[in-house]
Amino acid sequence: MTHERNTEGLRPIRSKWKSTNKTKAIRVPEDLAEDILDYARKLDAEESDSGQLTESPDVSLVKNILNEALSLKANAGTKIKEKIREALEVIELL
Repeated sequence: MTHERNTEGLRPIRSKWKSTNKTKAIRVPEDLAEDILDYARKLDAEESDSGQLTESPDVSLVKNILNEALSLKANAGTKIKEKIREALEVIELL
C-alpha cells in the first residue's frame, strides 16, 4: 500500500550556488568543513562573475604533476610518492 503525499503548496528547493543548481553531499572531516565551504563559495563566485574559473600557474603545475603520477603504473609506488611529494612542495610554497 502506497501513501500519496500532499505536496501542494511546497516550493521547489533552489540551490544557493550561483554556478549550478545541482549539488552533491560529501563527507569531510569537521575540522576542514568550514575551509572547504569557504573555498567552494570562492570558486562559485569567481565562476559566476567571469563565466569560467581562472587558474593560477601554480595550480596548473600541481595538476600536471599529479596527472603524471596518475599515468604511472600501479606498481611504481616510489615514483608516485615522489610526484606527490613534488606536488606538496609546490602547494606549500603557495
